[in-house]
Amino acid sequence: MKELNNDIYYLNKLKSDLDFITNNMRGISIQEFEENGILKDAMLFKIIQVDEDNQYLAPEFKSLNKNIAWEQMHEMRNLLEFNYEELNLNKAYEMLTVLIPELLEIVK
Repeated sequence: MKELNNDIYYLNKLKSDLDFITNNMRGISIQEFEENGILKDAMLFKIIQVDEDNQYLAPEFKSLNKNIAWEQMHEMRNLLEFNYEELNLNKAYEMLTVLIPELLEIVK
């Protein structure tokens, strides 16, 4: 039962983090994203949080929900964490404005 409670907690946290990104990136142009360092850092940090939420979900839970791109979440984080200085902002912007909202719809 503890694992189920953990899964519910982290799934709700995951939804909250995805929702935060989606709401705060809505209507933001790529130029605004590139020029606003605080927004850029906050959104990229949230992607790392999304993977942290993902990592705490039980493997059994993930296997029952194969329609969710669990591995893609982890890949997004690795892209940021290990290539932050060389990050392609166009790819990051696409991740934040296209992939994250799509993922949010699936997770809901």
